[in-house]
Amino acid sequence: LTLLKMSEAPKEKPTDSNESTAERTKNSECPICVMFRKGGCEEQFNSFMDCGINAEKGKADYKDCITAFESMRACMQKNPEAFKEVLSDVEFLASSSTEHPPQTE
Repeated sequence: LTLLKMSEAPKEKPTDSNESTAERTKNSECPICVMFRKGGCEEQFNSFMDCGINAEKGKADYKDCITAFESMRACMQKNPEAFKEVLSDVEFLASSSTEHPPQTE
């Protein structure tokens, strides 16, 4: 499972002048964000993402995100139909080592 960094979310497409602000916002939302909102786990997802962003910036340790990840995972498990596309990846990550974040170059 690869979660998008907030900076990697799809850019807003040029819009038709007849399109409402609400429609533009809805159409520009990242698909993962929509899935978590519709699945009832938006708050848990946002907490986990905020933690990851803070860790990337050096404001927190990635280990601090374990609690947020577990909260998000528990929420997802309550609604497996909404999260069927990613739940198996999340379960795999939960069983993996959390000692170090993946190294990127």
